[in-house]
Amino acid sequence: MFRKFSIVLVLAVLLMLGMVVPEADAMYGLTKYWFSITDELGRPIVADYASIDILAYEAGTGTKATLYLNAYPPSPTTTGTKSQAAAWNPSTTGVAEFWCAETSLDITVTNAYATVKVSGFTVSDHQIQLRNAAPITNIDTTDIGATTPGTGAVTTLSTTDTATFGAAVIGSYETVTCTAGDPQGTGVLSTTKLISFVVTDNTGGSKDLVTLASDTATAGQLKIVVLKTDTETSGLLVTPAAFGRGTAVLLEDAGDGVMFVFDGATWQLCESDAQTIE
Repeated sequence: MFRKFSIVLVLAVLLMLGMVVPEADAMYGLTKYWFSITDELGRPIVADYASIDILAYEAGTGTKATLYLNAYPPSPTTTGTKSQAAAWNPSTTGVAEFWCAETSLDITVTNAYATVKVSGFTVSDHQIQLRNAAPITNIDTTDIGATTPGTGAVTTLSTTDTATFGAAVIGSYETVTCTAGDPQGTGVLSTTKLISFVVTDNTGGSKDLVTLASDTATAGQLKIVVLKTDTETSGLLVTPAAFGRGTAVLLEDAGDGVMFVFDGATWQLCESDAQTIE
C-alpha cells in the first residue's frame, strides 16, 4: 500500500512541476510531436496558416522522415501516414502535430517572408517562431506614410514592421556658428534638424550659449548636439528651454556631444560626453 501511495505521489509531483512524459505508443515505438508556429511577438499564426509550408527530416540526414497520423491499433500504417511528398500546412490554429519513430528531427518551416530550419527538434520542443510580416526596404524619408508622395508625412511603424537599410543612415543636420558676442556668443538650435554641429566664437571671455526650444518639439523627438569647433576657451553651454536635469550641459572640447529626448514637456538627457550639468 505504501509503495502504491509513493508512486501516486511522485506522479502527482511530476505533473505539478510540468514534467509530463511525452505521449508515446509502446507497441509501435512512436512518439507524438506537436508544435505551435508563432510570429515575432509569440502569437500563433492563424489567419495565414495555409501559406505556411512544413517539412520534417530525419536529423542530420536530409531524408524526409516517415510521419504518422496517429499510433493507435490496428496499426499506424493502417490508420495512415502523413504525406511528405510535398510540404504540408499546420492546422487552422497554427499547430502542427504528428507521430514519428525518430527521437529528433530537422524541421523546415517556410512562408512568404522567411524560411526557418530547426535542427535537432525533439518531442520536448513545442514552438517555432517565423517572421510573418514583409520587411520595409528602400525607405524614402520624404514619403514614409505620405498620402501624396513627396509630402513628407510621417507615420508610426507597427510593432511587426522591420526596417532594412541598404546604406548609411543619414540624419538631418545643421551647422550653428555662435555670434561674436561679448562677453558671450550665442546661437539657436533648430528643432527640425536631428543634429546640430556648433562652432563657438572666441570674442568674449564667457562661455558661449546655444538654446533649444521646447514649444516646437514633439514627444519622442531626439536631438543631438556636437561641439564641432572649439574656439571659446570657456566652453559651450547647451541650454534647453525646459531641461529635466538642470539648466544646461557644458561641452568643453571639440568633439564633445550630448543627446536629448523630448518627453512632451521636457528635454531629458540621454547621453553626454560632458562632465558638467549646470
